[in-house]
Parts: sequence; C-alpha cells; structure tokens
Amino acid sequence: MADQVTVDNAGLPDFTVVSDEITSPYTGGTAQAQAVKILSGTADSNAVIPGDVTNGLDVDVTRVGGTVTVAGTVTADTELVTADLDTGGGTDTKPVVGLLLANAGGADIWPGDDVSGAFVQVKTMPAAAVTTDSLGAADMTNVVMNGLTSLTPKFAKANVAASTTDGSIVAAVGGKKIRVLAFRIHTAGTATNVTFNSKPAGAGTAISELFALGANGGHSPGYSPVGHFETVSGEGLTVTTGTGATTGIGVVYVEV
Repeated sequence: MADQVTVDNAGLPDFTVVSDEITSPYTGGTAQAQAVKILSGTADSNAVIPGDVTNGLDVDVTRVGGTVTVAGTVTADTELVTADLDTGGGTDTKPVVGLLLANAGGADIWPGDDVSGAFVQVKTMPAAAVTTDSLGAADMTNVVMNGLTSLTPKFAKANVAASTTDGSIVAAVGGKKIRVLAFRIHTAGTATNVTFNSKPAGAGTAISELFALGANGGHSPGYSPVGHFETVSGEGLTVTTGTGATTGIGVVYVEV
C-alpha cells in the first residue's frame, strides 16, 4: 500500500489523505498513519505550531512553570561572561550582567570599575545662588593647576651679597617660564635695595619693582595663585642688590 491514499467519499467528491505506510503497532500488519498538523488554539486561527523532524515541536519555555529537568548536556552561549563572586575562600561563579548604552550601530557597555561602580558623566548642574548654595574647595600642596596641566611647586633660596648684579636664584629651564608664587626677602644690618630679574645669556631685565629694605628689614607678600612675577621663557631668575648688606632670598615657584 502506498503513501497518500485516496478516500472513497461515497456520493461526495473523493479526497486524498496525507499519510505514511507503517507497520501497525497493534496488529503487526501494514497500515496507513494519517499525517496531522497541530494548529494554534487561537479562535478562528489556522496557524500551524512550528517544529521540525530533528527537534519536534517548538516549545515556548518562558511559559513553563515549576521545575524543568533537562536530560543530557546543555551548551551555554560562549559569549556569556562569568566571574567568581565569592569574596571568601570558596568559588561562586555567576553570569556577569552589564548595563548597555544605546549607540548608533549597536550598544556600548556602561563603563565602571570595582572601586567606583558605574561611571557617571555630569554635563549639567542645576542653577545655584551664592546666597543659598555653596561649593567648597581645598588648597593642594603637591600641585598647582595651570588650566588642565598640573605643575609641581618648587623652592629655591640664596644669600646675595650687597652690590650684586644678577645673583642667581633659579637657573633657566628650556622652554619654561619661572613664575614666582611666593617670595621673602630679608636684609642684614644695613638698608639694601632688591630687584628681581629675568636673566638671559646677557644682562638681566627687571621683572619686579625695586624693594627698598631698611636695616634688618624684610618683605614677604604671601602666596599669589597667579604669580607675583615671572621670567621670560627659557630665562633664569636673578636678583640685583644695592649697596648695604647681604640679603636672604627665598622663592616658591612653578615652571610654566
């Protein structure tokens, strides 16, 4: 008996049944097994529940309740990232889940680390008023900022004899200005004049006013974040003293 048999429908038109010739599990003889398609249970629908000869019917596992026991081996997605999340001495490997940021052509993983957590970029802040809001800041002693560049404060000192021209305080640094943020000067028992200079290969050029110091007098104007004065780029810092006594000089400076 062949597959696809025609059914004699008496006085009505005959029709062909999709079938397969098999050995009957009941009689052991030859029989026809009719092919049946399972349709969706939706009212008035003729949609066929999908499947194939290898895996059978497709099943929506998201609707399965309770415990599902799987026989055999389940292969995980090779792109799945895992990590040992046990903070003690054991092992507890779990999938690592990342937050995604929408991007043209795909998505980017939200950046972060195990110290700070997820990184957040603050681009705007609400309006603030000086009478109701405040923002605190603290001085730093290890660096001074020049725009977005951090500069290291440096120190220099010298005892300069009276009537000295261009006594060296800070040697020239190629391509850098010597910007003096703070200084102090103190003379001995005789009144002395002091002037700071920018010193090239030749004679220095004054970059400060003349400081007239009385006997045993001094001058220390304190810290200025913008600098009291600075040399020309690539030139050194010197002082010129008048007649009188030796003068002690100290400076705090940065190279810019």
